[in-house]
Amino acid sequence: NRNILAFGEHKSEFFAELFSKHMPDDERLTRFEILPFVVDYYPQFLDFLYDHFAAQDLTTDNVVALRRLADRFEVSKLRKYADEYIRVSLQSLENCIKLVNEAGKYDDEQLMQTVVDACASQYSAESRDQFISLSPVMFVKVLTSSALKCESGELSVVVMVYIKSNKEKLCNLFTENKVYFQQLTCCERIPIVDFDPALYFLREQIVSCNGSEGKCSCGAGKSFYLRCIESITKRWDRLDDDYVQRDIEHMPMKTQVDVRSAALREGVAKMNECEASLKEATIKSQICDDTLIEVRSKLEQLEEDVVNAAEKLSKREVALRDAREKISEYETQQKENSTSITQDIEDLRVLKSLGIARADPVTFRGGAPGPIEIRVCGSEIKGVNGVYIVTGECNGHPKYQKGALVDGKKEVFSIYVAKLRNSKGMKWWITCMTKVEWYYMTDFTPGRNGDAAEPPSDVHWKVASHGKNPKPFVTVLRVSD
Repeated sequence: NRNILAFGEHKSEFFAELFSKHMPDDERLTRFEILPFVVDYYPQFLDFLYDHFAAQDLTTDNVVALRRLADRFEVSKLRKYADEYIRVSLQSLENCIKLVNEAGKYDDEQLMQTVVDACASQYSAESRDQFISLSPVMFVKVLTSSALKCESGELSVVVMVYIKSNKEKLCNLFTENKVYFQQLTCCERIPIVDFDPALYFLREQIVSCNGSEGKCSCGAGKSFYLRCIESITKRWDRLDDDYVQRDIEHMPMKTQVDVRSAALREGVAKMNECEASLKEATIKSQICDDTLIEVRSKLEQLEEDVVNAAEKLSKREVALRDAREKISEYETQQKENSTSITQDIEDLRVLKSLGIARADPVTFRGGAPGPIEIRVCGSEIKGVNGVYIVTGECNGHPKYQKGALVDGKKEVFSIYVAKLRNSKGMKWWITCMTKVEWYYMTDFTPGRNGDAAEPPSDVHWKVASHGKNPKPFVTVLRVSD
Protein backbone atom coordinates (compact mmCIF):
# COMPACT_ATOMS: atom_id res chain seq x y z
CA ASN A 1 0.00 0.00 0.00
CA ARG A 2 2.83 2.38 0.83
CA ASN A 3 4.49 1.74 -2.51
CA ILE A 4 1.27 2.26 -4.48
CA LEU A 5 0.28 5.44 -2.65
CA ALA A 6 3.73 6.99 -2.61
CA PHE A 7 5.45 5.64 -5.71
CA GLY A 8 2.77 4.20 -8.05
CA GLU A 9 1.85 5.50 -11.47
CA HIS A 10 -0.74 7.80 -9.86
CA LYS A 11 1.39 8.56 -6.83
CA SER A 12 0.60 11.14 -4.16
CA GLU A 13 3.38 13.50 -3.12
CA PHE A 14 1.57 13.92 0.20
CA PHE A 15 1.79 10.21 1.01
CA ALA A 16 5.36 9.99 -0.29
CA GLU A 17 6.48 12.66 2.16
CA LEU A 18 4.33 11.21 4.95
CA PHE A 19 5.80 7.72 4.65
CA SER A 20 9.40 8.87 4.24
CA LYS A 21 9.58 11.50 6.99
CA HIS A 22 6.69 11.36 9.40
CA MET A 23 5.74 7.69 9.55
CA PRO A 24 8.54 5.17 10.26
CA ASP A 25 8.24 1.63 8.97
CA ASP A 26 7.37 0.22 12.38
CA GLU A 27 4.31 2.47 12.67
CA ARG A 28 1.11 1.00 11.29
CA LEU A 29 -1.32 3.88 11.76
CA THR A 30 -1.45 7.59 11.00
CA ARG A 31 -4.36 9.98 11.06
CA PHE A 32 -5.13 13.02 8.92
CA GLU A 33 -8.18 15.17 8.38
CA ILE A 34 -10.46 14.94 5.32
CA LEU A 35 -12.75 17.87 4.65
CA PRO A 36 -16.38 16.85 5.28
CA PHE A 37 -17.73 17.95 1.90
CA VAL A 38 -15.35 15.67 -0.06
CA VAL A 39 -15.52 12.59 2.14
CA ASP A 40 -18.10 10.89 -0.11
CA TYR A 41 -15.64 11.03 -3.02
CA TYR A 42 -12.62 9.71 -1.11
CA PRO A 43 -13.22 6.07 -2.25
CA GLN A 44 -13.11 7.22 -5.89
CA PHE A 45 -9.93 9.14 -5.10
CA LEU A 46 -8.32 5.97 -3.69
CA ASP A 47 -9.52 4.02 -6.74
CA PHE A 48 -7.56 6.44 -8.90
CA LEU A 49 -4.41 5.95 -6.82
CA TYR A 50 -4.82 2.17 -7.08
CA ASP A 51 -5.42 2.47 -10.83
CA HIS A 52 -9.07 1.40 -10.64
CA PHE A 53 -10.39 4.81 -11.75
CA ALA A 54 -9.53 6.50 -15.08
CA ALA A 55 -10.02 9.93 -16.63
CA GLN A 56 -13.12 8.75 -18.49
CA ASP A 57 -14.80 8.07 -15.12
CA LEU A 58 -14.89 11.80 -14.33
CA THR A 59 -18.33 13.46 -14.35
CA THR A 60 -19.72 16.89 -13.60
CA ASP A 61 -20.85 15.47 -10.25
CA ASN A 62 -17.43 14.29 -9.02
CA VAL A 63 -14.82 16.31 -10.91
CA VAL A 64 -14.77 19.33 -8.56
CA ALA A 65 -14.48 17.18 -5.42
CA LEU A 66 -11.76 14.97 -6.95
CA ARG A 67 -9.92 18.08 -8.12
CA ARG A 68 -9.98 19.37 -4.54
CA LEU A 69 -8.70 16.02 -3.24
CA ALA A 70 -5.97 16.04 -5.91
CA ASP A 71 -4.82 19.41 -4.57
CA ARG A 72 -5.04 18.27 -0.95
CA PHE A 73 -2.96 15.13 -1.51
CA GLU A 74 -0.78 16.50 -4.33
CA VAL A 75 -1.79 14.08 -7.11
CA SER A 76 -0.72 16.02 -10.18
CA LYS A 77 -2.05 13.55 -12.76
CA LEU A 78 -5.57 13.60 -11.32
CA ARG A 79 -5.47 17.40 -11.11
CA LYS A 80 -4.47 17.54 -14.80
CA TYR A 81 -7.31 15.19 -15.81
CA ALA A 82 -9.81 17.21 -13.79
CA ASP A 83 -8.71 20.55 -15.27
CA GLU A 84 -8.98 19.20 -18.81
CA TYR A 85 -12.42 17.71 -18.14
CA ILE A 86 -13.65 21.02 -16.73
CA ARG A 87 -12.21 22.97 -19.68
CA VAL A 88 -14.10 20.80 -22.19
CA SER A 89 -17.28 20.71 -20.09
CA LEU A 90 -17.51 24.52 -19.96
CA GLN A 91 -18.48 24.55 -23.64
CA SER A 92 -21.94 23.25 -22.64
CA LEU A 93 -24.32 25.50 -20.67
CA GLU A 94 -25.88 22.51 -18.90
CA ASN A 95 -22.44 21.42 -17.66
CA CYS A 96 -21.59 25.02 -16.71
CA ILE A 97 -24.66 25.21 -14.46
CA LYS A 98 -23.70 21.96 -12.70
CA LEU A 99 -20.07 22.99 -12.28
CA VAL A 100 -21.05 26.41 -10.91
CA ASN A 101 -23.16 24.78 -8.19
CA GLU A 102 -20.39 22.25 -7.42
CA ALA A 103 -17.70 24.94 -7.27
CA GLY A 104 -19.84 26.91 -4.84
CA LYS A 105 -19.72 24.00 -2.36
CA TYR A 106 -15.93 23.84 -2.15
CA ASP A 107 -15.04 27.52 -1.87
CA ASP A 108 -12.41 27.32 -4.64
CA GLU A 109 -12.19 30.97 -5.72
CA GLN A 110 -10.04 30.40 -8.81
CA LEU A 111 -12.22 27.58 -10.16
CA MET A 112 -15.37 29.40 -9.13
CA GLN A 113 -14.44 32.52 -11.10
CA THR A 114 -13.62 30.45 -14.20
CA VAL A 115 -16.89 28.51 -14.25
CA VAL A 116 -18.97 31.55 -13.27
CA ASP A 117 -17.59 33.61 -16.17
CA ALA A 118 -18.09 30.70 -18.60
CA CYS A 119 -21.67 30.30 -17.41
CA ALA A 120 -22.41 34.05 -17.61
CA SER A 121 -21.02 34.33 -21.14
CA GLN A 122 -23.60 31.78 -22.36
CA TYR A 123 -26.66 33.53 -20.91
CA SER A 124 -29.56 34.42 -23.21
CA ALA A 125 -33.30 34.95 -22.85
CA GLU A 126 -33.82 31.51 -24.42
CA SER A 127 -31.61 29.81 -21.81
CA ARG A 128 -33.07 31.76 -18.87
CA ASP A 129 -34.85 28.77 -17.29
CA GLN A 130 -31.61 26.79 -16.94
CA PHE A 131 -30.20 29.44 -14.59
CA ILE A 132 -33.08 28.95 -12.13
CA SER A 133 -31.36 25.81 -10.77
CA LEU A 134 -28.36 27.80 -9.51
CA SER A 135 -27.95 28.25 -5.79
CA PRO A 136 -28.81 31.80 -4.61
CA VAL A 137 -25.20 32.78 -3.96
CA MET A 138 -23.98 31.40 -7.29
CA PHE A 139 -26.95 33.00 -9.10
CA VAL A 140 -25.79 36.38 -7.81
CA LYS A 141 -22.20 35.69 -8.80
CA VAL A 142 -23.20 34.69 -12.36
CA LEU A 143 -25.48 37.69 -12.89
CA THR A 144 -22.89 40.12 -11.53
CA SER A 145 -20.05 38.62 -13.60
CA SER A 146 -18.29 40.97 -16.02
CA ALA A 147 -18.69 38.25 -18.68
CA LEU A 148 -22.50 38.63 -18.68
CA LYS A 149 -23.84 40.36 -21.81
CA CYS A 150 -27.48 41.12 -21.08
CA GLU A 151 -29.78 44.14 -21.45
CA SER A 152 -31.02 45.62 -18.17
CA GLY A 153 -34.68 44.85 -18.96
CA GLU A 154 -33.91 41.16 -19.49
CA LEU A 155 -31.76 41.13 -16.35
CA SER A 156 -34.70 42.41 -14.28
CA VAL A 157 -36.89 39.66 -15.81
CA VAL A 158 -34.50 36.83 -14.89
CA VAL A 159 -34.20 38.17 -11.33
CA MET A 160 -38.01 38.15 -11.06
CA VAL A 161 -38.27 34.62 -12.48
CA TYR A 162 -35.56 33.37 -10.11
CA ILE A 163 -37.23 34.91 -7.06
CA LYS A 164 -40.60 33.41 -8.05
CA SER A 165 -39.03 29.95 -8.44
CA ASN A 166 -36.91 30.08 -5.27
CA LYS A 167 -38.93 32.33 -3.00
CA GLU A 168 -38.52 30.22 0.14
CA LYS A 169 -34.75 29.92 -0.30
CA LEU A 170 -34.38 33.65 -0.81
CA CYS A 171 -35.99 34.84 2.39
CA ASN A 172 -32.65 35.53 4.05
CA LEU A 173 -30.70 36.14 0.87
CA PHE A 174 -32.80 38.97 -0.62
CA THR A 175 -34.86 40.32 2.28
CA GLU A 176 -32.77 40.11 5.43
CA ASN A 177 -29.36 40.20 3.76
CA LYS A 178 -29.63 43.12 1.34
CA VAL A 179 -26.10 42.93 -0.06
CA TYR A 180 -26.85 40.36 -2.75
CA PHE A 181 -30.02 42.09 -3.87
CA GLN A 182 -28.21 45.43 -4.01
CA GLN A 183 -25.49 43.90 -6.16
CA LEU A 184 -28.07 42.52 -8.58
CA THR A 185 -30.20 45.67 -8.79
CA CYS A 186 -27.45 48.32 -8.87
CA CYS A 187 -28.33 51.20 -11.23
CA GLU A 188 -25.22 50.51 -13.28
CA ARG A 189 -26.41 46.93 -13.86
CA ILE A 190 -30.18 47.55 -14.21
CA PRO A 191 -30.68 51.21 -15.16
CA ILE A 192 -34.11 50.37 -16.65
CA VAL A 193 -36.49 47.85 -15.07
CA ASP A 194 -38.95 45.97 -17.26
CA PHE A 195 -42.65 46.61 -16.54
CA ASP A 196 -43.66 43.17 -15.22
CA PRO A 197 -40.65 42.76 -12.87
CA ALA A 198 -41.18 46.29 -11.53
CA LEU A 199 -44.83 45.53 -10.74
CA TYR A 200 -43.87 42.23 -9.10
CA PHE A 201 -41.05 43.66 -6.94
CA LEU A 202 -43.31 46.42 -5.55
CA ARG A 203 -46.37 44.19 -5.05
CA GLU A 204 -44.38 41.49 -3.19
CA GLN A 205 -42.54 44.17 -1.16
CA ILE A 206 -39.21 42.78 -2.29
CA VAL A 207 -38.21 46.39 -2.79
CA SER A 208 -38.63 48.50 0.30
CA CYS A 209 -40.54 51.78 0.02
CA ASN A 210 -37.87 53.32 2.26
CA GLY A 211 -35.92 54.01 -0.93
CA SER A 212 -38.57 56.40 -2.24
CA GLU A 213 -36.28 59.41 -1.96
CA GLY A 214 -32.89 57.76 -1.76
CA LYS A 215 -30.18 56.89 -4.20
CA CYS A 216 -28.88 53.56 -5.39
CA SER A 217 -26.61 51.67 -3.00
CA CYS A 218 -23.68 52.61 -5.24
CA GLY A 219 -24.53 56.30 -4.76
CA ALA A 220 -24.54 57.02 -8.49
CA GLY A 221 -28.21 56.90 -9.52
CA LYS A 222 -31.81 56.45 -8.42
CA SER A 223 -32.78 53.78 -5.93
CA PHE A 224 -34.22 50.55 -7.31
CA TYR A 225 -37.58 51.48 -5.75
CA LEU A 226 -37.78 54.71 -7.78
CA ARG A 227 -36.66 52.91 -10.93
CA CYS A 228 -39.50 50.39 -10.51
CA ILE A 229 -42.08 53.17 -10.05
CA GLU A 230 -40.69 55.03 -13.05
CA SER A 231 -40.97 51.87 -15.19
CA ILE A 232 -44.64 51.41 -14.24
CA THR A 233 -45.71 55.03 -14.77
CA LYS A 234 -43.98 55.25 -18.16
CA ARG A 235 -46.33 52.57 -19.52
CA TRP A 236 -49.57 54.52 -19.87
CA ASP A 237 -50.89 51.91 -22.25
CA ARG A 238 -50.98 49.32 -19.44
CA LEU A 239 -51.87 51.32 -16.31
CA ASP A 240 -55.61 50.91 -16.84
CA ASP A 241 -55.45 47.13 -17.23
CA ASP A 242 -57.52 45.40 -14.54
CA TYR A 243 -54.73 43.10 -13.38
CA VAL A 244 -52.31 46.05 -13.12
CA GLN A 245 -54.79 47.97 -10.95
CA ARG A 246 -55.26 44.89 -8.76
CA ASP A 247 -51.49 44.55 -8.33
CA ILE A 248 -51.18 48.23 -7.38
CA GLU A 249 -54.00 47.84 -4.81
CA HIS A 250 -52.06 44.96 -3.17
CA MET A 251 -48.99 47.16 -2.67
CA PRO A 252 -48.28 48.87 0.67
CA MET A 253 -50.22 52.11 1.04
CA LYS A 254 -47.13 54.30 0.73
CA THR A 255 -46.09 52.47 -2.43
CA GLN A 256 -49.60 52.92 -3.86
CA VAL A 257 -49.42 56.65 -3.17
CA ASP A 258 -45.96 56.90 -4.73
CA VAL A 259 -47.06 54.99 -7.85
CA ARG A 260 -50.27 56.98 -8.33
CA SER A 261 -48.52 60.30 -7.64
CA ALA A 262 -45.78 59.50 -10.14
CA ALA A 263 -48.44 58.42 -12.65
CA LEU A 264 -50.29 61.71 -12.12
CA ARG A 265 -47.10 63.73 -12.64
CA GLU A 266 -46.34 61.70 -15.73
CA GLY A 267 -49.91 62.30 -16.95
CA VAL A 268 -49.62 66.05 -16.46
CA ALA A 269 -46.31 66.07 -18.32
CA LYS A 270 -47.85 64.05 -21.15
CA MET A 271 -50.85 66.43 -21.26
CA ASN A 272 -48.54 69.42 -21.51
CA GLU A 273 -46.66 67.71 -24.33
CA CYS A 274 -49.96 67.01 -26.10
CA GLU A 275 -51.10 70.63 -25.74
CA ALA A 276 -47.80 71.89 -27.12
CA SER A 277 -48.02 69.42 -29.98
CA LEU A 278 -51.63 70.47 -30.69
CA LYS A 279 -50.68 74.14 -30.76
CA GLU A 280 -47.79 73.42 -33.10
CA ALA A 281 -50.07 71.31 -35.29
CA THR A 282 -52.65 74.16 -35.46
CA ILE A 283 -50.00 76.61 -36.63
CA LYS A 284 -48.74 74.14 -39.19
CA SER A 285 -52.32 73.56 -40.38
CA GLN A 286 -52.79 77.28 -41.02
CA ILE A 287 -49.53 77.37 -42.95
CA CYS A 288 -50.63 74.31 -44.90
CA ASP A 289 -53.94 75.99 -45.84
CA ASP A 290 -52.06 79.01 -47.17
CA THR A 291 -49.70 76.91 -49.24
CA LEU A 292 -52.12 74.18 -50.37
CA ILE A 293 -52.76 75.78 -53.79
CA GLU A 294 -49.03 76.22 -54.34
CA VAL A 295 -48.43 72.63 -53.32
CA ARG A 296 -51.10 71.39 -55.74
CA SER A 297 -49.54 73.42 -58.55
CA LYS A 298 -46.13 72.00 -57.76
CA LEU A 299 -47.65 68.54 -57.58
CA GLU A 300 -49.09 68.90 -61.07
CA GLN A 301 -45.72 70.10 -62.33
CA LEU A 302 -44.07 67.22 -60.54
CA GLU A 303 -46.43 64.73 -62.20
CA GLU A 304 -45.54 66.22 -65.59
CA ASP A 305 -41.84 65.99 -64.71
CA VAL A 306 -42.34 62.36 -63.70
CA VAL A 307 -43.90 61.56 -67.08
CA ASN A 308 -41.02 63.28 -68.89
CA ALA A 309 -38.50 61.55 -66.68
CA ALA A 310 -40.15 58.19 -67.40
CA GLU A 311 -39.84 58.82 -71.14
CA LYS A 312 -36.19 59.81 -70.76
CA LEU A 313 -35.58 56.79 -68.56
CA SER A 314 -37.12 54.53 -71.18
CA LYS A 315 -34.84 56.00 -73.84
CA ARG A 316 -31.84 55.63 -71.56
CA GLU A 317 -32.76 52.02 -70.85
CA VAL A 318 -32.86 51.35 -74.59
CA ALA A 319 -29.51 53.12 -75.01
CA LEU A 320 -28.09 51.20 -72.05
CA ARG A 321 -29.30 47.91 -73.51
CA ASP A 322 -27.69 48.78 -76.86
CA ALA A 323 -24.49 49.78 -75.10
CA ARG A 324 -24.42 46.50 -73.18
CA GLU A 325 -24.92 44.56 -76.39
CA LYS A 326 -22.04 46.46 -78.00
CA ILE A 327 -19.88 45.89 -74.94
CA SER A 328 -20.73 42.19 -75.07
CA GLU A 329 -19.84 42.08 -78.78
CA TYR A 330 -16.63 44.00 -78.06
CA GLU A 331 -15.69 41.65 -75.22
CA THR A 332 -16.37 38.65 -77.46
CA GLN A 333 -14.23 40.20 -80.20
CA GLN A 334 -11.49 40.99 -77.69
CA LYS A 335 -11.57 37.41 -76.45
CA GLU A 336 -11.36 36.11 -80.01
CA ASN A 337 -8.53 38.54 -80.80
CA SER A 338 -6.68 37.48 -77.66
CA THR A 339 -7.06 33.82 -78.63
CA SER A 340 -5.93 34.62 -82.19
CA ILE A 341 -2.87 36.57 -81.01
CA THR A 342 -1.91 33.74 -78.67
CA GLN A 343 -2.22 31.25 -81.55
CA ASP A 344 -0.21 33.54 -83.88
CA ILE A 345 2.63 33.71 -81.35
CA GLU A 346 2.61 29.93 -80.95
CA ASP A 347 2.61 29.44 -84.75
CA LEU A 348 5.58 31.82 -85.10
CA ARG A 349 7.50 29.79 -82.49
CA VAL A 350 6.86 26.60 -84.48
CA LEU A 351 8.13 28.30 -87.67
CA LYS A 352 11.30 29.50 -85.95
CA SER A 353 11.88 26.07 -84.42
CA LEU A 354 11.96 24.67 -87.99
CA GLY A 355 14.69 27.15 -88.99
CA ILE A 356 12.47 29.45 -91.08
CA ALA A 357 12.90 33.17 -90.37
CA ARG A 358 11.27 36.38 -91.53
CA ALA A 359 12.91 37.90 -94.65
CA ASP A 360 13.49 41.61 -95.33
CA PRO A 361 10.77 43.29 -97.47
CA VAL A 362 11.48 43.12 -101.21
CA THR A 363 10.52 45.47 -104.04
CA PHE A 364 8.56 44.11 -106.95
CA ARG A 365 7.80 45.27 -110.43
CA GLY A 366 6.45 48.78 -110.53
CA GLY A 367 8.54 49.88 -107.57
CA ALA A 368 5.81 49.13 -105.00
CA PRO A 369 6.98 47.35 -101.83
CA GLY A 370 5.54 43.89 -101.22
CA PRO A 371 3.29 43.20 -98.20
CA ILE A 372 4.84 42.20 -94.90
CA GLU A 373 2.18 39.74 -93.62
CA ILE A 374 -1.00 37.98 -94.79
CA ARG A 375 -3.81 36.83 -92.49
CA VAL A 376 -5.95 33.83 -93.46
CA CYS A 377 -9.15 32.93 -91.65
CA GLY A 378 -12.36 31.00 -92.23
CA SER A 379 -10.79 27.72 -93.40
CA GLU A 380 -11.91 24.42 -91.85
CA ILE A 381 -8.48 22.83 -92.44
CA LYS A 382 -6.31 22.60 -89.31
CA GLY A 383 -3.31 24.93 -89.35
CA VAL A 384 -4.32 26.99 -92.43
CA ASN A 385 -5.75 29.93 -90.48
CA GLY A 386 -3.31 32.46 -89.05
CA VAL A 387 -0.66 35.02 -89.98
CA TYR A 388 1.83 34.26 -92.79
CA ILE A 389 5.11 36.21 -92.87
CA VAL A 390 7.49 36.90 -95.78
CA THR A 391 10.25 34.31 -95.72
CA GLY A 392 11.64 34.70 -99.26
CA GLU A 393 10.75 34.76 -102.99
CA CYS A 394 9.20 32.34 -105.41
CA ASN A 395 9.01 33.01 -109.18
CA GLY A 396 9.77 36.68 -108.60
CA HIS A 397 7.08 37.18 -105.99
CA PRO A 398 7.08 37.04 -102.21
CA LYS A 399 6.60 33.73 -100.47
CA TYR A 400 4.59 33.75 -97.20
CA GLN A 401 4.81 31.02 -94.58
CA LYS A 402 3.52 30.11 -91.11
CA GLY A 403 4.04 27.25 -88.71
CA ALA A 404 1.43 25.25 -86.81
CA LEU A 405 1.25 22.32 -84.43
CA VAL A 406 -1.26 19.93 -86.07
CA ASP A 407 -2.12 16.72 -84.19
CA GLY A 408 1.13 17.02 -82.26
CA LYS A 409 3.28 17.47 -85.41
CA LYS A 410 5.01 20.64 -86.61
CA GLU A 411 3.78 21.65 -90.07
CA VAL A 412 4.68 24.52 -92.47
CA PHE A 413 1.96 26.22 -94.53
CA SER A 414 2.80 28.50 -97.48
CA ILE A 415 1.23 31.07 -99.82
CA TYR A 416 3.23 31.55 -103.03
CA VAL A 417 3.07 31.89 -106.84
CA ALA A 418 3.70 28.77 -108.94
CA LYS A 419 2.97 27.42 -112.40
CA LEU A 420 1.62 23.92 -112.82
CA ARG A 421 2.73 21.69 -115.67
CA ASN A 422 0.56 21.97 -118.78
CA SER A 423 -0.71 25.32 -117.47
CA LYS A 424 -0.26 28.58 -119.32
CA GLY A 425 -0.30 30.98 -116.35
CA MET A 426 0.83 31.44 -112.78
CA LYS A 427 -1.48 30.85 -109.80
CA TRP A 428 -1.46 31.72 -106.14
CA TRP A 429 -1.49 28.64 -103.91
CA ILE A 430 -2.16 27.90 -100.24
CA THR A 431 -0.39 24.64 -99.41
CA CYS A 432 1.14 22.56 -96.64
CA MET A 433 4.82 22.18 -97.52
CA THR A 434 5.53 19.37 -95.08
CA LYS A 435 2.52 17.28 -96.14
CA VAL A 436 2.73 18.32 -99.84
CA GLU A 437 -0.98 19.09 -99.89
CA TRP A 438 -2.62 21.76 -102.08
CA TYR A 439 -5.64 23.39 -100.44
CA TYR A 440 -6.65 26.56 -102.28
CA MET A 441 -5.69 28.41 -105.47
CA THR A 442 -6.54 31.59 -107.37
CA ASP A 443 -5.60 32.92 -110.80
CA PHE A 444 -2.58 35.16 -111.18
CA THR A 445 -4.30 38.17 -112.83
CA PRO A 446 -2.14 41.29 -113.11
CA GLY A 447 -5.01 43.27 -114.59
CA ARG A 448 -7.05 42.83 -111.42
CA ASN A 449 -4.25 42.76 -108.86
CA GLY A 450 -1.82 45.20 -110.40
CA ASP A 451 1.43 43.33 -110.70
CA ALA A 452 -0.13 40.58 -108.60
CA ALA A 453 2.47 41.01 -105.83
CA GLU A 454 -0.20 40.04 -103.36
CA PRO A 455 -2.90 37.36 -103.30
CA PRO A 456 -6.56 38.39 -103.73
CA SER A 457 -9.37 38.16 -101.14
CA ASP A 458 -11.72 35.23 -100.55
CA VAL A 459 -14.07 35.81 -103.50
CA HIS A 460 -11.30 34.80 -105.94
CA TRP A 461 -10.14 31.60 -104.19
CA LYS A 462 -11.07 28.10 -105.29
CA VAL A 463 -10.84 24.76 -103.54
CA ALA A 464 -7.85 22.68 -104.73
CA SER A 465 -7.30 18.92 -104.61
CA HIS A 466 -6.78 18.65 -100.83
CA GLY A 467 -8.96 21.59 -99.80
CA LYS A 468 -12.57 21.91 -98.68
CA ASN A 469 -15.22 24.57 -98.25
CA PRO A 470 -15.68 27.18 -96.97
CA LYS A 471 -13.09 29.14 -98.91
CA PRO A 472 -10.63 31.19 -96.88
CA PHE A 473 -10.71 34.93 -96.35
CA VAL A 474 -7.33 36.54 -97.08
CA THR A 475 -6.26 39.91 -95.68
CA VAL A 476 -3.07 41.66 -96.81
CA LEU A 477 -1.21 43.55 -94.08
CA ARG A 478 0.96 46.15 -95.83
CA VAL A 479 4.05 47.87 -94.56
CA SER A 480 1.96 50.85 -93.49
CA ASP A 481 -0.39 48.57 -91.49
